[in-house]
Amino acid sequence: MLYYALRLLPLVPEIASHILANCKHDKTAHSTKKSERNQIPNTMLSCSNHQNFVEIATENELTDFLNKYETDGCVVTFSATWCGPCKACKPQLKGEISRKSPIPIGYVYEEDLDPSFLDVFVEIKAFPTFVFFRNGREVARVEGTNLGAVEAMIHSQGHRKH
Repeated sequence: MLYYALRLLPLVPEIASHILANCKHDKTAHSTKKSERNQIPNTMLSCSNHQNFVEIATENELTDFLNKYETDGCVVTFSATWCGPCKACKPQLKGEISRKSPIPIGYVYEEDLDPSFLDVFVEIKAFPTFVFFRNGREVARVEGTNLGAVEAMIHSQGHRKH
């Protein structure tokens, strides 16, 4: 279950240890208030054909999301609350793109993750950044708001099974 955290352990012990030490969720509360996003229950990490868009609020939820969709793959969108282009593309990503997507799309704000996690784990250099993960590793990436390239990445990588 903690595949990604364990894969990080030999490379970045302090980050992996942090993830492993904090892998419990409060599964009893749900709130849409930003100050309470860390209380989103684990059931929010599930996707159906109609809901392929998942908001991720913590490093633990990100790890769970990556582990849950490890075999088929998933896309994680790394965003920032202050980023205008991120705000502009989120409705389309959450709507039309996620409805057509064969794989789930996670959405996480940089402020919800430790900065060293972003730097070491996925080397985020721009917002938004869309990263396709499968089998414990990054297989494709799109930086910036080129949603056509994001859709192409999702459909080319989303149908491959490795």
